[in-house]
Amino acid sequence: MDNTMKYTGQLPMRDFPPVKNGRINCKEFLASSSDLVIVLHNFGAVFTPVRVDVQRNVNKMKKTFICDENSCLLELMTEAHARGDYEALLACLWLNRGLKLIELFFEQILTNSKANIHPEDMDTLEMFTKAYDGSLREHHNWIMQQLFEFICRMFPTLSQMMKSVGMGDHPKEYLENLERYNKSLTSIRTKLDNYFKTILDDLPLK
Repeated sequence: MDNTMKYTGQLPMRDFPPVKNGRINCKEFLASSSDLVIVLHNFGAVFTPVRVDVQRNVNKMKKTFICDENSCLLELMTEAHARGDYEALLACLWLNRGLKLIELFFEQILTNSKANIHPEDMDTLEMFTKAYDGSLREHHNWIMQQLFEFICRMFPTLSQMMKSVGMGDHPKEYLENLERYNKSLTSIRTKLDNYFKTILDDLPLK
């Protein structure tokens, strides 16, 4: 079945919410993460491990964090940390690591496009491998590392990825949207990175 999305002029996923006064809107953050799951599904089977992991961690966070329009993710995590409720904290930690993989991959797409490399000529396998090396590899055991190396053999071209989200005939708009999206992702991921540096030693990491 063809799951290609229709062209709307925008990426079919919301930008991540801006960090305002040091706060991250929990409801909007989880909604953006859920949007990403749908897009990863359309990108193809090679993204299945990342997609499943993102969805699982979003579900765990929703189970613990009751978010309204004004809820701050960092405040909710601080409260969970204070009462020793680590499940949602670990879920957010792993979600952030998965988001870093996507951030680095998108960053390489943008870097190559600014170097005037045509989408068909971009080595998406090499770019994804570099993104994995810079994000999840150090946190994965040998079995998971081998799994990623295996699935990477099926990596789609950038043109195929653009087509899957309805932007195959609109590379300029795709890249403009992707750049804006990745800036929002980088901002929120950096904030989460800094937060986890303050509590990482307290988490029951295996």
